[in-house]
Amino acid sequence: MIHRDLKDVVAIDVAATGAPWSKDDYKSRLSQRNTVAMVIELPRVGRRKPVVVGSMVYQLHKQHVELERIFIKPEYQLCSFGRQLISELRSRLSRERRTRIKVTVEESNLRLLLFSQAVGFSAFESSGGRVVMEHWWNDAPSPFRDFEKRQRSGSTRSPREGRDQEGDNRIGV
Repeated sequence: MIHRDLKDVVAIDVAATGAPWSKDDYKSRLSQRNTVAMVIELPRVGRRKPVVVGSMVYQLHKQHVELERIFIKPEYQLCSFGRQLISELRSRLSRERRTRIKVTVEESNLRLLLFSQAVGFSAFESSGGRVVMEHWWNDAPSPFRDFEKRQRSGSTRSPREGRDQEGDNRIGV
């Protein structure tokens, strides 16, 4: 995101979210060295000025990426712009370094909860009216969480057992 995009981003934030950030909020967040903002624009046609339709703000941590904000102009929602932003964020993940994306969503924000689930996030923790959701680099949760679930349920089978040749579970196919 460049400085000239800030006015458009703030306007879209006001239109798309219930608790928008101010221009000063964006400036203070983006002054932190590990915080990145990205915009998505409509494809250019001829000499038309680029039109910003959405944005996301995220922080790069040592072992994960934390998505702080993501929003799309209301008239462009459900047009895959949000999926494109998440796809760009996924490209920041790797097996060796940053292995997951974390996002904290208010329980009352049903649209963002459903969007996050649709693009591959799963709920990890819920407390105080907030849901922490995670997306792992290989679309699979931590192997340690899988192991803990199996221990609690009393199952000792590996997740791969009980699958047919195509890799689908035998139950519910």
